[in-house]
Amino acid sequence: NRIPVPAVLVKKIFFGADIYLRTYMDHLLTGVMLALNDLSNPSTVRSFDFFPDPEQAKAAKLSGEAGEIWSFCQRLDSYKDFENKVTQLLGIGAFELDQLSFEACLGHKGKKYERLYYPESIKALIRESFPKVSELLKGNNGDFFGNVIADQLNIYRSGFGDAFAGLFNRLLDFKFDVFPSVDPRFASQGQLEEVSLKSLGVVRPVDYANGSLWEPSFQQGGAIGVELDKNHPIFDVSSNQRMALLLLALSKEEMSIFNEEAKSVVEDFGFRVSQTLKAYAQSDELD
Repeated sequence: NRIPVPAVLVKKIFFGADIYLRTYMDHLLTGVMLALNDLSNPSTVRSFDFFPDPEQAKAAKLSGEAGEIWSFCQRLDSYKDFENKVTQLLGIGAFELDQLSFEACLGHKGKKYERLYYPESIKALIRESFPKVSELLKGNNGDFFGNVIADQLNIYRSGFGDAFAGLFNRLLDFKFDVFPSVDPRFASQGQLEEVSLKSLGVVRPVDYANGSLWEPSFQQGGAIGVELDKNHPIFDVSSNQRMALLLLALSKEEMSIFNEEAKSVVEDFGFRVSQTLKAYAQSDELD
């Protein structure tokens, strides 16, 4: 799929890495449980081939089969050891996949677990923990997770599903093969955060500001606030260059105005902004 993914969506996936990676881990552990159950019951139809599926999941839950598979794996020392090791790689501390989460994964409406993607480090851990399971987890084209991301971003699957899958697979390689055990929540440190300047107002990052870098807004109590477009390209440059770029852009547009009346309005606006900024900078409201 050669559909270009908009930068704003790439940023959403990167900054939301902890959420997506945790969801991936839930599906990974669910797939492993199904594969272990299939190996213990070679004469039955492979459940790994049929899940996730909403109707199959509902039937498995009602019949008790889902609970039996989950309980069976909880008794396996090999599975519990694998669960501990693989979740440690995620970097948010070891955790267990409970039965409710297991059943929720079974009911996901999308592609089957045979299409899950595995970074090399996770493949190695699967081979080490369950040599026979690795035969079941060969994977197809690794496009399982594209639909999961599209659903979470509320975007039409057919438009970006495959592109999301390829992008997320590279994120999985980066996280588990290059930075294993590093907390993915560190990624959010590169994100703009809300700034509250007491009674002066609040600057709140938003996905869009109607095509502008910022839009003024009224806050609770009538205070003046700002909605700041966190996806504007100015935040892709180094922080020590942003003010210079903003001032240069303002100056360029002002110098492009030749209508004397409009120019007078802009000059007056610039003067008033400067005076307000001076008052803010000298305010006791600043820490």
